[in-house]
Amino acid sequence: ILVAYKDDRIGRRMWEIGAYVMTLKNYGVDIYTVKDGCISPEGDDIMGQMMLALRFGNAQKSSSDTGMRVKDTAQKLVQQGRFMGGSAPYGYELVLSGEISKHGRALHRLEIIPEQAEVVRHIYSLSLNMEFGSAKIARLLNEDEYYRSMAPIDIWKSGTITSIITNPVYAGYMAYKRRERRNGKLHRLDSTDWIRSGEADLNLQIIDSDTWDRVQEKRKKRADKYSR
Repeated sequence: ILVAYKDDRIGRRMWEIGAYVMTLKNYGVDIYTVKDGCISPEGDDIMGQMMLALRFGNAQKSSSDTGMRVKDTAQKLVQQGRFMGGSAPYGYELVLSGEISKHGRALHRLEIIPEQAEVVRHIYSLSLNMEFGSAKIARLLNEDEYYRSMAPIDIWKSGTITSIITNPVYAGYMAYKRRERRNGKLHRLDSTDWIRSGEADLNLQIIDSDTWDRVQEKRKKRADKYSR
């Protein structure tokens, strides 16, 4: 037998999990939950299989509703300039904010790391003034002993550079929905689809807003040029 606390610990996809439960049943494995007992219907129990689909349909809907509420709350907090958690971007570290969440967790805020902030400014300068792409900037940084020692993980990579020069946090703006998962893979969204804080937080600003905007404009022009 396979035992879980509740059925939604098995899964939350109506058709996939129902098929999974029945496949296990065919191999002689029953699924039990602490709350409901055995949830595996017999192979000839059509009504039981219909109830199984309904059970995981409800779990899928509940998951979708929860996800929607979490996203709506995250958007509102980001618009207010609040840090939504996760790893600190390069150039920042997480420090305790002194606030406690309603769930009793200690909240953190971002704080600039001066040495890394200088590297970020250098990267933006190479992009804006020299009009170098991410791959070339990464190569130049790796060729310099000091800048290579400042890489977040061993060496600089073009993806890391792209993430730095497209993240509005360096201009003091929090952003949400910069990426979206589609078919199991993350895709970068256009900046017009981002949810961004209304005002820049000067305590987080490593580069000024004008520099950030000009870098984005030049990157777009180069991308349009190469695509043509």
